[in-house]
Amino acid sequence: MLRVWSIAGLGLVGCSGLAPEAATPCRPANIAPASLGIGPLTFQPGDMEVSVVTGSAGRPALKIMLNEAGTTALAEVTEANVGEPLDLKIDGEVKISPVVQQPILGGRLEVTGYLDRASVEADVERLRPACPLAAE
Repeated sequence: MLRVWSIAGLGLVGCSGLAPEAATPCRPANIAPASLGIGPLTFQPGDMEVSVVTGSAGRPALKIMLNEAGTTALAEVTEANVGEPLDLKIDGEVKISPVVQQPILGGRLEVTGYLDRASVEADVERLRPACPLAAE
């Protein structure tokens, strides 16, 4: 099962500031975009930065850094749901339902527990904003 970690060091333990590994910074046109759901919130690719990192156990993980509006919204939702489970979904598929231990104030999450690197890379690619169209 996947686990979520936040930079704020909550019961969803802290994201250790790992540097993202080299990857494509945008989503190619042939890859369908995905949305990220955290509880009642929905984020589109332009609302966040995502990357593949190597987690603390040496396994691949999904690092999510929300924009300012997303950080504020997530702080409010987690503040209102301390002690309650909060689903993390990609395109409606629940990846994990951790219990909120305290508000997530930093807007940074690390999702661990992926079985292989290819699965993380596929989620990262779909959660990235589209690449700009090449000028002709």
